[in-house]
Amino acid sequence: MRHLTLLLTVAMLALGLLAGPAVGAVSDTIDIRGDDVDLDPTEIALRFSRATFTEDDAVTEVLLATTETFADALASGTLQGDSPLLLTGPDELDDDVAAEIDRLEATDVTILGGEAAIDADVEEDLEDLGLDVARLAGETRLATAVEVAEQAETPSTAIVARAFGAAGDDTQAFADALAAGAWAAETGWPILLTQTDHLAVETEAFLTDGDVDRVMLLGGEAAIGTDVEEAIEALDIDVDRVAGPTRFHTATAIAEARGFDSAAEAERIILVEGQADDAWAAGFAAAAHGAIAEAPVLLANGDTLPPATTEFLISTSQTFAVDATDVDEPVLVCATSATACEQARILLGLPAQAELTFENSEQPIPSRTPLIGTIDTFDVPARVAVFGECVTEGLLTTDADGGFAVEIAAEPGPCTITFEIAYENGSVQTTDVVILVDPAIPAEGIVVGTSTGSDAYTFVATDADVPLTVSYDDEDVFTVDGEPATIGAFEAAVTVADRVTFTADTAEGDVHDLVNVDPATISSGTLGDVDVAAGTFAIVEPVTGVVLRPGLEITDDRAYQVDGEASTREGFEANANEGDEVSLTTSSIRLRNRVVEGPALDISVDAVSGIARLRIGGLGDDPLTAEDDRFRARAGTDAQTFEVDGDDTDFAAFAEALSVGDEVTYDRRGGVEAFEIDNAPVPPVAGTVTETFDPDGSAAAPEPADGGDIVALTVDGRILVSYSADAVFRIDDRVATEEEFEAARTAGDAVSYQVGDPATGTPEEIALVNRDLSGEVTDITEGANTYDVTVQAGIVYDDLDYTSSIFGGSDVYVINGDTVGLAQFENQLALIDRGEVLGTITVRATDDGTEHRLSSEAQR
Repeated sequence: MRHLTLLLTVAMLALGLLAGPAVGAVSDTIDIRGDDVDLDPTEIALRFSRATFTEDDAVTEVLLATTETFADALASGTLQGDSPLLLTGPDELDDDVAAEIDRLEATDVTILGGEAAIDADVEEDLEDLGLDVARLAGETRLATAVEVAEQAETPSTAIVARAFGAAGDDTQAFADALAAGAWAAETGWPILLTQTDHLAVETEAFLTDGDVDRVMLLGGEAAIGTDVEEAIEALDIDVDRVAGPTRFHTATAIAEARGFDSAAEAERIILVEGQADDAWAAGFAAAAHGAIAEAPVLLANGDTLPPATTEFLISTSQTFAVDATDVDEPVLVCATSATACEQARILLGLPAQAELTFENSEQPIPSRTPLIGTIDTFDVPARVAVFGECVTEGLLTTDADGGFAVEIAAEPGPCTITFEIAYENGSVQTTDVVILVDPAIPAEGIVVGTSTGSDAYTFVATDADVPLTVSYDDEDVFTVDGEPATIGAFEAAVTVADRVTFTADTAEGDVHDLVNVDPATISSGTLGDVDVAAGTFAIVEPVTGVVLRPGLEITDDRAYQVDGEASTREGFEANANEGDEVSLTTSSIRLRNRVVEGPALDISVDAVSGIARLRIGGLGDDPLTAEDDRFRARAGTDAQTFEVDGDDTDFAAFAEALSVGDEVTYDRRGGVEAFEIDNAPVPPVAGTVTETFDPDGSAAAPEPADGGDIVALTVDGRILVSYSADAVFRIDDRVATEEEFEAARTAGDAVSYQVGDPATGTPEEIALVNRDLSGEVTDITEGANTYDVTVQAGIVYDDLDYTSSIFGGSDVYVINGDTVGLAQFENQLALIDRGEVLGTITVRATDDGTEHRLSSEAQR
């Protein structure tokens, strides 16, 4: 299969014209609402049921309440130990509810509330489905709660909650009970209701006649007054008030009463909306899930997390009761807005949901065209894979900014592409993107490079701002100057300046139509390689600066024109610069001045000689000399002007402000060259540390502080970052010394480096995030006891000796979670080496030594 390789330039890093959603499916989080923030109560309850009970779970009974009001469902948590709460309209049985009952294979349905809440017709519909139907109802919500409570098995403890809201805020009636349903489901305790200012008669009768000797009173005195508390105590019942200053604090207080002092005590967290009018649906439907998963229920407030909820989550120091480095099932359930859910994920230390954006804003996309975009994992190391019939499946290569180009190759029509982001802790995020594919369209342009030894050529298509490299083989179709050709004839003919038309996936295969162009016939284009001293210039390709027609002469016997006006040779020479437009005949040369603009690249400043050199995009040239690769700014001349951020300045200030990534414009008119800078800080680089380049050659031991060092990063290939002793050092978001930084730095850590830029006030900074050394196991060498740990971008650790305990202590070997001996570990490495299984490794320092955690699965 042929492929187009996109040659990325700095200009191509500004992606994101078409924004995609945050990655949809997340393995560590159950998102009840998903993209639909306006789910009705019926669907919310259904999704909680599906998330809680699989087809293998034995569900005998289903609870059914109305969607119109929360009153009859308020006490339902008592019966949700192994039964879901479903919600339907008051007049007819919802079809999806009937389907869910069938999926669960339940035989019994208990209706909560009287016929005013759920009509007798619904009861008949249920019976027609062959279900046994019972109804628990009272004259009021207070009486219905007692009916439910009487189903509990001789409880010694009861929960008492507020039954009615204050004027203007009905949500107060259920606010304190939102998090209590899971508590009741877990313990079987009944939830009873009362008025705020006095103990309800129905509740008092139940407490008097029953065996309850302790009451958990929900909410503060504004919710349930002291008169109620005293009335219960008068029944010789102990009262514990579970409350906080807000409903959000009360939820965390309930969690603490259940034994969860913080998220560190829980293996799963449930987050539901706590303030909206319909918040009751998710809160009450979450009870069964909270009991079965032993998960506390916390409250959000719209798109925000209240302080009480935030404190409960962050008090974990970003860990869980489960091993945060090995998440293999959901640890968070969200029935909130996506924004609130994402805040909770971040507070809990889960990888932020990756953001996927695309540059291709127009569809359909022609076949054999790159789908260009970025995946932002917010500096958290992750392996990205792509799957789909119209792409080559496998690991996705991204640049330092997460940019990627995936070639689309398929028959015309829709094609689904799946992006999968896998993090080191086991979290996996996936999203599906539907691409509409069109037949491939020809790409025509100018050849700017050939590599016949690699069966490839590079050309710049018309109106493109990046070159494309096309590979070919002897199965392709070739023509040269309109005549069929062999691959050998094509390779012998293709040269720089030729025109080529590439068409992929035709009925005959990939087609390469070449038209030979004699450089001597090129009479117009972009001016370049100007050398006034020698009296020569060239015509160049404007995107790359590659010379198409060299050695053109500036002579006295030609007629000259500049910007449409007659001129002289001297006038031409005073205006000519690389980037201008030029056209010529045997007797004339016409010049049109153009401003060159783009990012500053390939900068060097010689303070002694007072010369600064730079390219702007793909162009660069000194028009006064034979120096043809970069523009040249000079000190001490009146023939150049300088401007920085809109202010006139001199060479020294220009040279000090100039840095890679700045937006620069250059123009030359009347013999004067004008340089202008729009300052921008150098984009930081980020990647994974490799120990390959330690100063003393040791791949294991960290070096002491030495006033500067070199960190090798794997990003897209290798990047060496050299930092100074004056840099700001950070370790896991805290300021550190250089010595601490170098002592903490080990292979696999994440590092970002920001070059200092005084012009924009950007300090030099290098930040480290401690990570385990993780990646694929490759290059296994038996006998030497070594393997390489690699990530998508390249080798992280070369020739790791797994018997030398590189992090100290002794070596411990783990395969798929089970501790094994060295022999078993080496047997598994041998299977990986033979390609029978796939293997990834995590090497970490423990209190006892160095742990090698190998995960493997059969090759598919």
